[in-house]
Amino acid sequence: MLRQRLYTAALLVPLLLLAIITLPTHWLAGLLSLIVLGGTWELNQIAQINQPQHRFLAPAALTLMMAVGYFTQDFDELYRLYGLVTLFWGGATLALIRRNRPLLQVIGQRWGALLVGSLLLLTTWLAMVHIHQAAGADWLISLLLLIWAVDTGAYFAGHAWGKRKLAPEVSPGKTWEGAYGAMVAAWLWALGAAWWHSVPLFTTVPLSLIITWLSIGGDLGESLLKRQAQIKDSGNLLPGHGGILDRIDSLLAAAPAFALALYLMGQMT
Repeated sequence: MLRQRLYTAALLVPLLLLAIITLPTHWLAGLLSLIVLGGTWELNQIAQINQPQHRFLAPAALTLMMAVGYFTQDFDELYRLYGLVTLFWGGATLALIRRNRPLLQVIGQRWGALLVGSLLLLTTWLAMVHIHQAAGADWLISLLLLIWAVDTGAYFAGHAWGKRKLAPEVSPGKTWEGAYGAMVAAWLWALGAAWWHSVPLFTTVPLSLIITWLSIGGDLGESLLKRQAQIKDSGNLLPGHGGILDRIDSLLAAAPAFALALYLMGQMT
């Protein structure tokens, strides 16, 4: 499993970074839209939308919303949207960790989960495109490096020392030790980001901890939906990683908060 994860990452990560560095924003927006639409397609499985004629509804609606959002950008409204999504994930993370009742299996279509998931995918896409356009490719890469650092720190710390369950009713594999490993990795990112972007350390450290908290919520949120639907992975597109949603679940919670933080730091207008 680890070998597959490493092979897949070694292939895809350089390609994504190259695209972020070299492509103009409108081309990158198109590439990211394909990833987001793939996530929406996987949401159909999680939400148990099985009829062929219904499976195209969410991708089609999301495509329309992305086009409208891109061509009619209202930055003030975007920042309000990022703030609302950040508050949502902050509360959701706490609720998921504190949950002490077993999950019930959900049988049947869950249009609400499909709707909320699609809106979160839309907001993530808007935030990433917005960061690339207004703050630059280096800040978008920095966001991805933070998410990858947090995921890697949690993975290795959890496997090495994990004992105390973080949210056993939601995701039995997640541990507090893994969360601490994620925090350590985030602190290391904060040191590097302060130097790379020439910003004060007192801004990158709290940013890294906030993003770590939210990314844990994104991971747990997807785990909850998958457990309710009795599936292990959102898909099988990425060997060793599962599906697209399995790889970007943390980003769904982190990207809007990161964009909002850049605005508050004066890195975006």
